[in-house]
Amino acid sequence: MTDIMAEFKRQRFVVAPHYLLENVNQHVVILSDLAYWTNHYDELKEWCELHGGEVAGMGVTLPDARTVTLFALRWS
Repeated sequence: MTDIMAEFKRQRFVVAPHYLLENVNQHVVILSDLAYWTNHYDELKEWCELHGGEVAGMGVTLPDARTVTLFALRWS
């Protein structure tokens, strides 16, 4: 059986598409690698505080598209 989520399971995070969000001006990243983020949670919190983001469970809300790019560059 093919795992349709296989590609996402290999990634640390997934940027949520705007059309799926209630507020289209939101910028949300879903943290998908639980083990990685458990080990780097303090670093993530510090990075978010520095860049105006907010961690809530396995989601990170970021202030703008530029910060999403910074997030992707830092955490990929």
